[in-house]
Amino acid sequence: MAKYNVIFNRKKQTDREGLSLIEISVFYNGKRQYKSTGFRISERQWDAKAQRVTNHPKAAQINATISQYLSGLQQREVELISKMKPYTVADITADGDGKVPTFIEFAVKESEERNTCYKSKNLYHTVINNLEDFAGGDFHFEKINLKFVRDFDNYLYSKKIHQNTVAKRHQVFKMFINAAIRDGYMQVHQNPYLSFTVKKLPTVRRALEAEQLAALETLDVPDNIIEVKDMFLFSCYTGLRYSDMIALRQKDIVRSGDGVYLNIRELKTKKLKQNLPLHILFGGKAVAIIDRYTSRLRDVIFPSLTDQHINRCLKIIGMLLKLDFPLTFHCSRHTFGTMLAEKTQDPYLIKELMNHSDLKTSMIYIHSSKKRIENSLRNVDWRL
Repeated sequence: MAKYNVIFNRKKQTDREGLSLIEISVFYNGKRQYKSTGFRISERQWDAKAQRVTNHPKAAQINATISQYLSGLQQREVELISKMKPYTVADITADGDGKVPTFIEFAVKESEERNTCYKSKNLYHTVINNLEDFAGGDFHFEKINLKFVRDFDNYLYSKKIHQNTVAKRHQVFKMFINAAIRDGYMQVHQNPYLSFTVKKLPTVRRALEAEQLAALETLDVPDNIIEVKDMFLFSCYTGLRYSDMIALRQKDIVRSGDGVYLNIRELKTKKLKQNLPLHILFGGKAVAIIDRYTSRLRDVIFPSLTDQHINRCLKIIGMLLKLDFPLTFHCSRHTFGTMLAEKTQDPYLIKELMNHSDLKTSMIYIHSSKKRIENSLRNVDWRL
């Protein structure tokens, strides 16, 4: 294992304000490298014996950050050892310029490296911008505590953001903090979300009723809306999320003597959705839609349309159907779940076809089924 030391003013140099750099010395297999922490202090603020900052207004925060960075280097060495291959001191310290990243720098890098859909990445960047605006600029990990999270919560509500949107942004912030703990920049006990509960309101699952879905199928729309109508119906027939549908490729459609099946890995959950029988669901209506688009001889099945165009088209479709709620692609997936509940009353089948991780989620469709409620009430003997 390598030997680690925190050292002060190795080059015996000071800047114009008389401050010198704190570095981390990493010695392994006869070789040594130095990593800058980015912190500069005066000589009287350094305890050489304890290798700690002292007599400094932010001594605790600086020492905590350096400790986190040390843990990150040591964790990297553990990972190198686990690979059962030779490594050098350069492998331990190879992380760009060697400076301890700020939280915003870390969050930006984390969001870029995550393999997720573009909508999630947009949400990540929104939260990063919120954090920068709230904190008045960039900040270090040691600034994050329970008070910081509570004040950030008040900041979000001051922006007149819906409660569930606030909860979603807390979820992303918490994700960044967990990633920082994973990489050794924070400790588990420093996670403020261990003591902070995010409140979320129950959501209303908007879905088309059978009569409304049938009306949409025969609805005449302008030529520039036909593609959006087909995409929405395809989601109603398959339960695919919008992000999975627009990424759908020809290879994801398997045709055999038994029928036509859908095999994909969901972008949101990373789970496989296998052998979805498109030729059986809704009488094969999804297959008819695919056949209209595969003739275009391109890998991606559905056309690439802007969110603005799709939202405008859905708004027009909703008006033509005379719906009393806004039409969104969430509605199409909920329509699929609702139709399954009304036709099968089988929560296990709903769970399998919609790739729910919890049966409770599938049961929501059963409990909210209008036909189930009406049929149950019709069977009641109302005589007094």
